[in-house]
Amino acid sequence: MKKFLCFICVTAICFAFNACSAEKSGTAQTGSAGSEESQTSAPDEVISEIISGIADKKPEKKAETTSAAFVDKSEWINAYKEVLLNLDKEDIELYDQEPRFCLCYIDSDSVPELVISTGNFHAAGCFIFTFADGKAVNLGPFGGFGQTDYIEKGNVIIDGYGNNGYFVETYCKLDGGILDTLLEVEIDSREEDAKYTVDGKEITKAQYDTLVSEITAGSPQKSTAEYEKCFAITQESIDKNLK
Repeated sequence: MKKFLCFICVTAICFAFNACSAEKSGTAQTGSAGSEESQTSAPDEVISEIISGIADKKPEKKAETTSAAFVDKSEWINAYKEVLLNLDKEDIELYDQEPRFCLCYIDSDSVPELVISTGNFHAAGCFIFTFADGKAVNLGPFGGFGQTDYIEKGNVIIDGYGNNGYFVETYCKLDGGILDTLLEVEIDSREEDAKYTVDGKEITKAQYDTLVSEITAGSPQKSTAEYEKCFAITQESIDKNLK
């Protein structure tokens, strides 16, 4: 429901923008000549402050914790099976399309995360479960069109939703079963020059790239969990792919 409400809000913003676009086009005929000036650069100290906040939250590169290293494989398998076989009891928004599942290694331990994709249309996202404190923990919905991005073994989930050129991208840290926001960026590409906003401050594309690099530095390229590559949620499929 939370993801659906966000989708409705974004759609409303887009309609409001389109309603006033005709008026703007009649008064703003600057063309591409002002493209360099149209991207506002945030002061260096603002970017440094954001980077410092990201660095404080990023999980340290460390050896697998003792608790995760000695988790019996059957524990997380049984926990995930319980989720898949009882989806109606979980806090998951389901649609008419049959949900699917897959396993992804998002955090740095040896236990994979369970991803449940609810469809392959706009409002359908992915629910991610991690295994912590002996149980499957629902981290909530991410992404849209039945897919979401993550950094494999990098402890990072990349959430995103939007419509008609307006997009919100959120980088989340997953560490010890706890989710925390590292960076949230509003990306507005409805005009010729895209605008990037962080904490209400407009930044340039180069500054955006710098912030993303701070999060993904030293990590593999991002991966995507997507509906078409997931497995059907049947007893046969669960037994075959969850082992």
